[in-house]
Amino acid sequence: MTCVERQIEERSVLALIRLWLSADVEERDEPGGPPRRTRHTAGTPQGGVISPLLANLCLHWFDKLFHRDDGPVELANARLVR
Repeated sequence: MTCVERQIEERSVLALIRLWLSADVEERDEPGGPPRRTRHTAGTPQGGVISPLLANLCLHWFDKLFHRDDGPVELANARLVR
Protein backbone atom coordinates (compact mmCIF):
# COMPACT_ATOMS: atom_id res chain seq x y z
CA MET A 1 0.00 0.00 0.00
CA THR A 2 2.97 2.33 0.44
CA CYS A 3 3.52 2.55 -3.33
CA VAL A 4 -0.17 3.10 -3.90
CA GLU A 5 -0.34 5.83 -1.24
CA ARG A 6 2.53 7.66 -2.97
CA GLN A 7 0.52 7.79 -6.19
CA ILE A 8 -3.02 8.28 -4.90
CA GLU A 9 -3.93 10.99 -2.41
CA GLU A 10 -7.70 10.60 -2.49
CA ARG A 11 -8.67 8.87 0.76
CA SER A 12 -11.90 7.44 -0.63
CA VAL A 13 -10.02 5.70 -3.45
CA LEU A 14 -7.44 4.32 -0.99
CA ALA A 15 -10.29 3.05 1.20
CA LEU A 16 -11.84 1.24 -1.78
CA ILE A 17 -8.50 -0.38 -2.66
CA ARG A 18 -8.04 -1.52 0.96
CA LEU A 19 -11.55 -3.02 0.94
CA TRP A 20 -10.84 -4.79 -2.33
CA LEU A 21 -7.60 -6.26 -0.97
CA SER A 22 -9.29 -7.50 2.20
CA ALA A 23 -12.32 -9.04 0.46
CA ASP A 24 -13.02 -12.73 0.87
CA VAL A 25 -12.07 -15.07 -1.96
CA GLU A 26 -14.58 -17.76 -2.82
CA GLU A 27 -13.31 -20.99 -4.38
CA ARG A 28 -14.96 -24.26 -5.29
CA ASP A 29 -13.04 -27.52 -5.37
CA GLU A 30 -15.61 -29.10 -7.68
CA PRO A 31 -18.15 -27.51 -10.02
CA GLY A 32 -21.42 -27.22 -8.13
CA GLY A 33 -19.71 -28.12 -4.86
CA PRO A 34 -19.89 -26.04 -1.72
CA PRO A 35 -17.92 -22.78 -1.78
CA ARG A 36 -14.88 -22.30 0.42
CA ARG A 37 -14.15 -18.73 1.53
CA THR A 38 -10.75 -17.45 2.59
CA ARG A 39 -9.35 -14.04 3.38
CA HIS A 40 -5.77 -13.30 2.37
CA THR A 41 -3.58 -11.30 4.73
CA ALA A 42 -1.01 -10.18 2.15
CA GLY A 43 -0.85 -9.56 -1.58
CA THR A 44 -3.64 -9.88 -4.10
CA PRO A 45 -5.40 -13.08 -5.09
CA GLN A 46 -4.11 -14.66 -8.29
CA GLY A 47 -6.23 -13.45 -11.17
CA GLY A 48 -7.66 -10.58 -9.14
CA VAL A 49 -8.85 -7.77 -11.39
CA ILE A 50 -7.13 -5.14 -9.24
CA SER A 51 -3.67 -6.75 -9.63
CA PRO A 52 -2.79 -5.02 -12.94
CA LEU A 53 -3.76 -1.61 -11.54
CA LEU A 54 -1.61 -2.06 -8.45
CA ALA A 55 1.30 -3.43 -10.48
CA ASN A 56 1.23 -0.42 -12.80
CA LEU A 57 1.14 1.99 -9.87
CA CYS A 58 4.16 0.36 -8.23
CA LEU A 59 6.11 -0.14 -11.46
CA HIS A 60 5.72 3.57 -12.26
CA TRP A 61 8.57 4.28 -9.83
CA PHE A 62 10.72 1.57 -11.38
CA ASP A 63 10.19 3.17 -14.80
CA LYS A 64 11.19 6.59 -13.46
CA LEU A 65 14.43 5.21 -11.98
CA PHE A 66 15.19 3.18 -15.09
CA HIS A 67 14.90 6.23 -17.35
CA ARG A 68 16.77 8.73 -15.15
CA ASP A 69 19.89 10.43 -16.49
CA ASP A 70 22.01 8.03 -14.39
CA GLY A 71 19.80 5.00 -15.04
CA PRO A 72 20.36 1.91 -17.21
CA VAL A 73 18.93 3.59 -20.32
CA GLU A 74 21.74 6.15 -20.36
CA LEU A 75 24.52 4.05 -18.88
CA ALA A 76 24.07 0.81 -20.81
CA ASN A 77 21.62 1.70 -23.59
CA ALA A 78 19.23 -0.76 -21.90
CA ARG A 79 15.61 -1.15 -22.94
CA LEU A 80 12.69 -1.92 -20.68
CA VAL A 81 9.93 -4.24 -21.88
CA ARG A 82 6.90 -5.04 -19.75
